[in-house]
Amino acid sequence: MSQVSMRNGTTTVPVGKKSRNFPNRRIVIELTKPNGEKFVINQKGDLCAVSVRIKRNYGGIDPQAQIAVCNIPQEIMAKFMTQYYAPENPDTIAVYAGYEGMEERMGMMVTQLPLIFYGTILWAIPTTGRPDIWFQMTCNENFWQITHPVMASTFQGNEDDIESVPMTPIEIVNQINDSLGREEIGGQKFLPLQSFTVDTSKLDLFREKFPEEAEPYYKKYDNYAFVGTLGAFLNQELGRFNQMSANIQNGQLKLCPNSAHLSKLITKVEPQYTISAAENNMIGVPYPNPTGVNLTTLFNPRMSPLDTFRLDSHYYTSFNMKYWIQTIEYHLETRGQAFYNHIIARRAEA
Repeated sequence: MSQVSMRNGTTTVPVGKKSRNFPNRRIVIELTKPNGEKFVINQKGDLCAVSVRIKRNYGGIDPQAQIAVCNIPQEIMAKFMTQYYAPENPDTIAVYAGYEGMEERMGMMVTQLPLIFYGTILWAIPTTGRPDIWFQMTCNENFWQITHPVMASTFQGNEDDIESVPMTPIEIVNQINDSLGREEIGGQKFLPLQSFTVDTSKLDLFREKFPEEAEPYYKKYDNYAFVGTLGAFLNQELGRFNQMSANIQNGQLKLCPNSAHLSKLITKVEPQYTISAAENNMIGVPYPNPTGVNLTTLFNPRMSPLDTFRLDSHYYTSFNMKYWIQTIEYHLETRGQAFYNHIIARRAEA
């Protein structure tokens, strides 16, 4: 069994293939107690029905997942049931999902399912009675980091000799991120947490394509200080820097230009995907909205917010252009109909 660790980034878990002719859909759940005790669901087959809903947004910093498992053993349910919301020493959950492939290992057909969610269990209770007991879990990817106190300041020195050293927004974010690992903030003791990897690739690419318009993102700010939670900084403070936004996913804090600049940037890059009935398996037809389109595809774990695609629709040919993903919801069921990506996308500026 692969070990899940956000320190090491995204990982996978191997599952045996049930059919040589049909790419069955698979969901594996790994529950872990604070002491390291683990319980794995469905690695050897779809023994339990599982339903997963994960919603990720552009600018999303605290994605939640609603995960339900049917008829797990009573003793396991008792171990992972919560008595109150967001316990101090939470259990963790990892969700792996995808389709069986055709890779062969040691004479067996195996598939490496990708990790699509790793977080803490905030609330877990049974929601139905016998004979089929559904165990419902509300989970959050970054709950403890988002609520953790952080700080940043351009002021340096001691009480007798303090000066302000101007910093760029990226430098301020790096200082905020580093403070997640501190044991003491503002004179108070805290349990240090794992910091994120800060990704500035979208900002850097915008600077490469539009150097003059990108300068506000790299401007140095003087006499700046912040003390509060990481969530408050990302929700309230980050927008001061030219409406910059952040997206957190799988241990990465991705800094992005504002939505208008992001749309403009997409006009200069090749789309990562084509979405049509033939490619990426679009379900039904797209539905245009005032800023783009809403559509559904079969589950693709690689798609995430800020990814780009070109629409190829036979019904709405005038909307066949480049878009970027604003919101994506993974709706997955092992025994129901859904194994989908529900996408809300914004069109790039012409």
